[in-house]
Amino acid sequence: MNYLFNPGPVNLSKRVRNALLRPDLCHREPEYLELLQEIQQRLLQAYSLEPHRWQVAVLSGSGTAAVEAMLVGLVPEKGRVLVICNGVYGERMRDILHSHNLPYALLEFNWEEAIQPEVLEKAFKRHKDLSHVAVVQHETSTGRLNDLAAVGALCRERGLPLLVDAVSAFGAEQLRAEDWGVAACAFSSGKCLHGIPGLGMVLLSQEASNGLQKNRNYYLNLQRCLSSPNSPLFTPALHCHYALQEALAESAEQGGPAVRRRLYLHRRRLLHEGLEAAGLRPLVPTPQAASSTSAFPLRGMSYEALHAKLKKQGLIIYAAQGRLAGRLFRLSVMGEIPDAVFRRLARRIGELYAR
Repeated sequence: MNYLFNPGPVNLSKRVRNALLRPDLCHREPEYLELLQEIQQRLLQAYSLEPHRWQVAVLSGSGTAAVEAMLVGLVPEKGRVLVICNGVYGERMRDILHSHNLPYALLEFNWEEAIQPEVLEKAFKRHKDLSHVAVVQHETSTGRLNDLAAVGALCRERGLPLLVDAVSAFGAEQLRAEDWGVAACAFSSGKCLHGIPGLGMVLLSQEASNGLQKNRNYYLNLQRCLSSPNSPLFTPALHCHYALQEALAESAEQGGPAVRRRLYLHRRRLLHEGLEAAGLRPLVPTPQAASSTSAFPLRGMSYEALHAKLKKQGLIIYAAQGRLAGRLFRLSVMGEIPDAVFRRLARRIGELYAR
């Protein structure tokens, strides 16, 4: 068996995997609507969000599909979004906006540093025509958890809606959507929620829903998706829904996102303690780090060599991306993996680095 230490897809629990064996279902039948509504309700309940103030659009696609639907659906033609970037996924939001010819400004930080509020304030003073701000919550290219509370406070002062890529955060990290001024966030079924890949979702405030663009795109059209709740426009990934329904039930029974975050922190501690004994420290210091993913330096060994040696033992690690490729390897603690395997991974990496 392979154990996946990448930030999604994840190793599934037995009950989630068994959900894929449920009977085939036509998406025009009332049973599908009941399934979809339960998923939407459970997603709101995970963060104690009121259904009269928030909606969830469920799309068949990856997390990036959800991010694209969010950006394209909410940024008006005469608007301009400030994209805060300190990693690969901030750049991806920039690229999505560019591909749709939507106006944006880019605020770049070094990939190894946190978002600096004073620099963001200066950007607001330079750009007087902003309609939205977009930011990644968990930048998995480095394992950094960006400070949404600080970013949101500055956005609220200026009445700017905050659009969040929460693809690798939703289901484990904190999300105080109303306190932080979040207008919408995009996320995925196959990461912290422990479902299978295939569903991208967008959480929208009622105010954001009221401002959706109508004819900007076709398949990833949030306005069309939310306006046809009783009859999906396209054939959905039905068995992904089954898996997500079970994964959400499992998470709720375990205690929800707060308990999952504590589980991730426990697993992260197992890894970090083992790797620190071998002289390896994570790129992002613990107070600024996400609970689920850490990046470590490659020293004296290529990623390809390290990956190959670990894969022979069923331990699948993850490469760095973009400008950090070849400098780091990444480890995630998502999914159904026993504690003993995290200890084994740390021990094996330590042995390889000791040679």
